[in-house]
Amino acid sequence: MISNDGQMTPSTSRLATCTGRAAGLVIPGVPARNPNGSRRPKSESWWDIVKHWTEGDPALSLHTPLRDWPPEWTQHNNRLFAVKYHQRSLIALEFLNTYRSDEARFLAAYPEAAKGHTALFNAINLARQAQGEREVRA
Repeated sequence: MISNDGQMTPSTSRLATCTGRAAGLVIPGVPARNPNGSRRPKSESWWDIVKHWTEGDPALSLHTPLRDWPPEWTQHNNRLFAVKYHQRSLIALEFLNTYRSDEARFLAAYPEAAKGHTALFNAINLARQAQGEREVRA
């Protein structure tokens, strides 16, 4: 379940997910908290998401970067993580893959990022619908 260094590992996560929500799995809320307890600006929440995707954030108990999470960590008893994980992956992968980590291009394409990660998520989905990359739900 949890390795010697306090991390959940893919090889040990199955037992944890079978017995209920795996102890130690966290997808931190955004905007993230500063060390003094205050919240970072909403306009920076997308950057927190990219950091959580690529590096994790041990200070917020995210010891394994989201990109390295095995599917079982967001399935079955942990399915409540699935929506949050999907939202985080969409934003992070749009920045990293589509815009190749070019912050200026990304922010020019998605000025909604200044309003926070929910507005950004919705804008990315709308852009994908317009490009035919995402089906419109009825």
